[in-house]
Amino acid sequence: MTFRTRLFLTSLVTAAVTLLVATVLVSWSVRAATDERIERSLVSQTRLAAETLSHRQAAAEAELDSEADTLAGLVGARVTLVATDGVVIGDSDLDGEALSSVENHGTQPEIESARQSGTGSERNGRAPPLWRSMRRPRSLIAIGSPPLKL
Repeated sequence: MTFRTRLFLTSLVTAAVTLLVATVLVSWSVRAATDERIERSLVSQTRLAAETLSHRQAAAEAELDSEADTLAGLVGARVTLVATDGVVIGDSDLDGEALSSVENHGTQPEIESARQSGTGSERNGRAPPLWRSMRRPRSLIAIGSPPLKL
């Protein structure tokens, strides 16, 4: 193997490694920025939903489930309304029998955090935050982001 060939191969490998490192760094940066944008958006949507619902009179469970459906259509995400005891009282993806059979959400980390500090989120591994929860006087509101394929 000649000196020129070795020099060429060394340069080629160096360029390939540099390109790989740059791609990984840019990918990490884009993922972090996307996660942050999703989280800010979910916080804003949840605050808006909480404020909207705080101006309503006490409503029956069926009305709250309908309200979850309406809010989901407006924000483009799944909306779950959770009573302070953890019982799901409205969900944009569930109705009737399915809604009444949902397990109690009171022990979910994002709900516990929302109960204590007013807002909470849960991440599944490296995925973006899928749920934001916001406390209001009589219930908790959780708005979920559809999982993104990054």
